[in-house]
Amino acid sequence: MKKVIISVLSLFLILFLSLFISGKTYLLKALRSTYLQGHSTAHIHDQSSFDLAVVKKGSVDEWELSSNYNQKSLSSQFEDLHNRNKSISFLVIKDGKLDFEKYWDEGSLTSSTNSFSMSKSIVGMLLGIAMKDNKIQNVFQPVSEFLPEFAQVDEDKYFNHQLEIRHLLSMTAGLEWDEEYYSFSQTSEAYYGSDINSQMLNLKVVKEPGTSFEYQSAATQLLAMVIEKATGQPLAEYASENLWKHIGASQDASWHTDNEGHTLAFCCFNSNARDFARLGQLYLNKGRWNGEQIIPEPFVDISTQTNAKSSNYGYQWWIHNSGNTKAFYMEGHLGQYVVVIPDLNLVFVRLGHKSSSNDLTTFIDEMVKLYS
Repeated sequence: MKKVIISVLSLFLILFLSLFISGKTYLLKALRSTYLQGHSTAHIHDQSSFDLAVVKKGSVDEWELSSNYNQKSLSSQFEDLHNRNKSISFLVIKDGKLDFEKYWDEGSLTSSTNSFSMSKSIVGMLLGIAMKDNKIQNVFQPVSEFLPEFAQVDEDKYFNHQLEIRHLLSMTAGLEWDEEYYSFSQTSEAYYGSDINSQMLNLKVVKEPGTSFEYQSAATQLLAMVIEKATGQPLAEYASENLWKHIGASQDASWHTDNEGHTLAFCCFNSNARDFARLGQLYLNKGRWNGEQIIPEPFVDISTQTNAKSSNYGYQWWIHNSGNTKAFYMEGHLGQYVVVIPDLNLVFVRLGHKSSSNDLTTFIDEMVKLYS
């Protein structure tokens, strides 16, 4: 037994030294927050493993309940899907009113959940707000106007100096980036690393911007850095003052940060289902909330239309075009969704632990059956 213990300790020491020498000590944090907590990847309740920036709420604007609140019944197929994928929250906003909600296990009205890449759409919203505030003039502005150090590379070999805000918004940035979640990847380093801003500023643009679509978390992170530089405010503070307080959120939200206090903008906005639904309703309302134009309507329109290089992506929003139902949506790792179906005047939110292929299509089809 003594030999076994010594062997195990020796392996851990070798692992630690290897990570230290390679500069990949962020993987120790990854191990602590995933495998040592019984998970194989980042999970929806990993806030305790990170520092957090608070997105403060203002006056609460409670959802009005519909006259048929919680009278709908989910089909057995739909219930089975929720159970298999360990949903914790599902709710529907119909005609601007809360019509249905259901919670499983730890899910509740106040449970705070990591939205993962749903936060990319929030960053897109903040870009639109910054344009309304004249902090950013247009989407054709070069990234280097805000982040001059990003363009300090060999111009004959890389395209950093050609990168514009619109390329970040539309995921056509052409960055040297590996969008992989289950390996020792750049995305893992961005998630668990100690200084995401330095990582981003050292990236190279290896394809001419605007020539092809490639989903890259780094594009959203750079977009957030542009917003912070343009507004002179930390992202969470700007989001609080210009978005979260204006839509009457019921709770403070939070955003993961790294060791330097930089917001992990490409992921990790934490909130509850009722408050996430407000973001979908805001876009269903063309950027208006209680008569206030929070986000410019033209920006909402272009964000929720496919771009020239992708048939299912706009500006930080995904587009659903299958069948006869048109929808646009926010999506995060493990099946976090805020989905807007304009023809039904409907928003739904799903939060949970797992996802499966075609589950979004099933969700949308079920909403069409229930509300058409």
